[in-house]
Amino acid sequence: MEEKLIKSALEIALEKSKNIKISEKELERENFREIGKKIAGQYLTQKNYDLVSILKSYKGDSKKYILESIESVFLSNIVLPKNNEAKKDIRKVLEGIVSIKEDKQIVSYICGEIEQFLESYIKTVEEYYKQLKKEFQRQFETARKEMENQFGIKVKIDVENNPEFQKKFREIVSQIDSEYRNVLDEYKQRLNLIPNLS
Repeated sequence: MEEKLIKSALEIALEKSKNIKISEKELERENFREIGKKIAGQYLTQKNYDLVSILKSYKGDSKKYILESIESVFLSNIVLPKNNEAKKDIRKVLEGIVSIKEDKQIVSYICGEIEQFLESYIKTVEEYYKQLKKEFQRQFETARKEMENQFGIKVKIDVENNPEFQKKFREIVSQIDSEYRNVLDEYKQRLNLIPNLS
């Protein structure tokens, strides 16, 4: 009688992976992509990191794969800023993009447009916040006066910490984000089309 063995998930996975062949070229490409991610991370986190000098030590396909990876990291870090500090981080990303692209004049121009666009985004969010706050203050003013008359004491209502105010503001920001994100994605696609250094 033949004994049937139950295979573990690991054994099954190992058997299936025997049939998968990864070329030497693909392994090399993946290795250089990882190097590119590390270089991008160092550039973004370290002050005075000399990206251009680092890139000069790579040539040919290795440089191509590293630049593709760096570009991918940089583009993923161009996001809608939540505050002015985040805007500074994005400025560093944009400077990095300029340094890895061939046509620096066009890239600088697009990056300038992106900075203006992000400034517009922040101003739009701030403006909607102010408008919503005024609207809620008007709504709560009547209630505040009634409470003061009823209890005979001064009442202060903190509109900004009101759950309804916060919910409504999140909804507005979500709508603004959706519209602005589409345009930002178009800018990123334009940058992506410009060749990297060779």
